[in-house]
Amino acid sequence: MHSAKSLTFCRFQKTSSSSGFNVLDGLSDGSHSYYGTGFLNKQCGMTIENPTNVDFGTWRCSVGTRKLVAANMEEQPPIQALISTTSSVHSETDVGRIAYEHEDTSTIFIRVDHPFTLHCRKDTINLRYCWFLHPNGTQYTPVVGQNETNSHDFWYEGESLQSGDCGITFRRATNDDAGEWTCHMGARNTYGVEIADKINVKVTGALAANRKNITTKIGDTVHLFCHTSNGNKPVEYCRFLSPQFTGIHIHTTITEENAIDGNYYFTPGKDLSQGDCSLTIKSVRQQDIGSWSCAALIIDTIMEASDDIYLSYETE
Repeated sequence: MHSAKSLTFCRFQKTSSSSGFNVLDGLSDGSHSYYGTGFLNKQCGMTIENPTNVDFGTWRCSVGTRKLVAANMEEQPPIQALISTTSSVHSETDVGRIAYEHEDTSTIFIRVDHPFTLHCRKDTINLRYCWFLHPNGTQYTPVVGQNETNSHDFWYEGESLQSGDCGITFRRATNDDAGEWTCHMGARNTYGVEIADKINVKVTGALAANRKNITTKIGDTVHLFCHTSNGNKPVEYCRFLSPQFTGIHIHTTITEENAIDGNYYFTPGKDLSQGDCSLTIKSVRQQDIGSWSCAALIIDTIMEASDDIYLSYETE
């Protein structure tokens, strides 16, 4: 990237990454180094030694600038550009079959009568278009520039098609939106079968159980997991009600080492700040079989949200 203004910094960051590389002439971390003839020549570039698959995709180049204003050098807003890098190696099997980006189907929880967003991404491809297939067979193609203020029922959501980002937001969720959706992505300079991702949509209340029915065995470890719908919304507290009508106030500080009654603790890897309300039963007992409920108060709301989970067991 080149600028007619004086350069103050040169930075590269993958659009899918939370961190980047600040490159300076003469410095290298062994894999990433400055490329160009120097800041004095107003050039910003980066060399990646021995690139791997994680290096291919869309990068954002950011250049800090300053210019002479009334005899003073003043900082200017950074200049940015998107750069797509792709591998020159292609497989003949990429054409003529459905290319699913992920083998596993992701699951999202959306709240009935509220807006919801579906999202998929292909970092290594500059997209020309994307579209979504509803479980009932209806096709939706989000258009960049449409939004909720334009009286549209749906619109594009994401950084840009150029960065491989495909998303769609709908104004209102209904129970009919539940089921398996498919996101289709068409590359700008490649023709053939579209890349696709599957998204399992569950229409719920404000708090939703990941699995409504769980089958286990006496003595097994089981996780009862609920999560906020429409994204990760922090919760003030998390509680469960057992089939024996015993209330359990659970928190991330309750671990296997200090489990309640030696058997109930907050599921490792879950977090109240991420909208998780989760209980692990270390060893399922007969009294645990039956209907459980999870409940939580979502921050900035006044009504507690809840859902039900039924735990059953199979005999040997």
